[in-house]
Amino acid sequence: MKLEVTELGPMKRALKIEVPEDEVNKQFAQAYAELNRQVHIPGFRPGKAPLALLEKRYAKAVEEDVVRRLVPDYYDRAIRQAGIVPVLVEVPPLERVKIKKNASFSFTATVEIKPKIELRDYRPPNPISLKPDKRTITDEQIDKALDALRERQAQLHAAQPSTALAEGLYAVLDVEGFLDLAPLEGAKQEGQLHRIGSKAPVLGIEVDEALIGKKEGEMVEISQLYPASHPDARVAGKTVVFRVKVTAVRDKKLPGLDDEFAKDCGPYASLSELREKLRT
Repeated sequence: MKLEVTELGPMKRALKIEVPEDEVNKQFAQAYAELNRQVHIPGFRPGKAPLALLEKRYAKAVEEDVVRRLVPDYYDRAIRQAGIVPVLVEVPPLERVKIKKNASFSFTATVEIKPKIELRDYRPPNPISLKPDKRTITDEQIDKALDALRERQAQLHAAQPSTALAEGLYAVLDVEGFLDLAPLEGAKQEGQLHRIGSKAPVLGIEVDEALIGKKEGEMVEISQLYPASHPDARVAGKTVVFRVKVTAVRDKKLPGLDDEFAKDCGPYASLSELREKLRT
């Protein structure tokens, strides 16, 4: 891994992180191997589909999967290598990060760090008296902190082809709008990753309700009536039909809460040591 740290201010740093080509290819190989075991392609037994065919059908989804595998891992490595303790992190939206096989992969994270405090003369005649903090940390607070760490290291995996979409699952969508049965220019989006239940619009329309219960390969049509005052004269007062195809279903997997997870979080030999660090 290559790391370049740029000082953006007294409390802000930019971490440019480069993942080596061999690690990128390793993650691509692993992602396609997992995908090959799970997808069903007519004419091929499970696990026997040619890589070229998988790349043609699922390249964009696999690229997003590899990005989600690499970014959290190498970000954690970078802050440990840089020896900084961030208090706020800004990572670019993962769907905008580009990655390709047979090439290194770079991304930049911006972090805010703790300020350096200069102590002045607080001795008499103007002393400051401090009262001890008697608050205690509960096990529930520790559990919540551990859950937050697990969410940071979660990975998206391809679900079984028969998996029906439900709240919390992720769908890879191809969406296209049609006006009077003809494709509407500028109303097409492919490979959009969407979490079911997020209520986030796709091309300006809500898709969650229509996608519940749908499976990989299925398509739904959603009609959207635009008001006569709409600024786009092409659709003002008209109904656009959006065809939404589910190209893949993905499930978020959290790492196990064990000693191996603790080691991935930093220089901790066991889960109990990590819990104690959080309590401190």
